[in-house]
Amino acid sequence: YNANVGYKFMPYVGTDFGYTYYANSTIKNSVGTKAAIVKHYAWDLALKGILPFYDSGFEAFAKLGVQRLSSNFNIQNNAAATGLGIANSSHSITGLYIGGGAQYYITPEFAINAQWMRSKGDSSTGTASLLSGGASFIFG
Repeated sequence: YNANVGYKFMPYVGTDFGYTYYANSTIKNSVGTKAAIVKHYAWDLALKGILPFYDSGFEAFAKLGVQRLSSNFNIQNNAAATGLGIANSSHSITGLYIGGGAQYYITPEFAINAQWMRSKGDSSTGTASLLSGGASFIFG
């Protein structure tokens, strides 16, 4: 899931500050026994470029920014984790954040949207992507 708070400066430019919780990953040993669960989440700050299609209610957008991606490794079975080189640990990295999507305004203040986001990680955190649908509200 993902939640954002942002500000739309004009019809073409905005900013977003967000939190994303990605699906958990499972690490299994060579015989398929679950050894660990990895949880991923990220905080991001992005500039949002907006392309409105006037009189249609649609707009497309792209995001570019920076994120702080974190991964937490939790051993579930010590015997299965032996030899895999993993341990209970947490890793975080600051890196590139990109995204894009579209939204349709049902009223001038309320829209439904679909978007794709990616947080670029490293060999300790991995890279995480999310495809989501949701709603947005304009206040003020």
